[in-house]
Amino acid sequence: MQKSVLVNISDVCRAIGRPPAHLVTFLGQQLGTSSKIDKDGKAFVGGAFTEGNIQELIFVFLRQYVRCHRGQAGRCNSIETECISEGTKKNRQLFLVCKSCGARTIIPNEERFAKFMLAHPPSASTFGHARGDDLVTNISAQADAAAAGEGSLAPKGAGGNSDHSDSWEDDWSDAERE
Repeated sequence: MQKSVLVNISDVCRAIGRPPAHLVTFLGQQLGTSSKIDKDGKAFVGGAFTEGNIQELIFVFLRQYVRCHRGQAGRCNSIETECISEGTKKNRQLFLVCKSCGARTIIPNEERFAKFMLAHPPSASTFGHARGDDLVTNISAQADAAAAGEGSLAPKGAGGNSDHSDSWEDDWSDAERE
């Protein structure tokens, strides 16, 4: 049996802020074949598919389950969204919440993949840009402490109080993000 291997699925999912299991399951359902992720982070889809076929389905996934669908007239189109589920067990509903414009869009529950997402919701703030909330909260706490005269927002080694600048150790330059 032939298999298509997606070696960079973890990088793609980190960039779009969704768990790899969601994207791989979507691809398997759309292609009508089996799909799985191994322990090394490689994804396998049963069958021989071209890069173009897989890429087009990833774009469909982005349009339907990642990109902001704000309003009829104007679209935000940001991929900085979070997928959340609300409601009781029988009346659960999926929403896309945009971090750029604040829009909240319902994802219809009729589709098979939407049912999978309801059964396997992503854990909060663990993938890609979704992790940014933790950093923003940490920076806000540091700013409050600095305003109260308890510390500094200066990066480590810049003369600030190192107790309040732990999150500034990472290199956030453009080269590191790519």
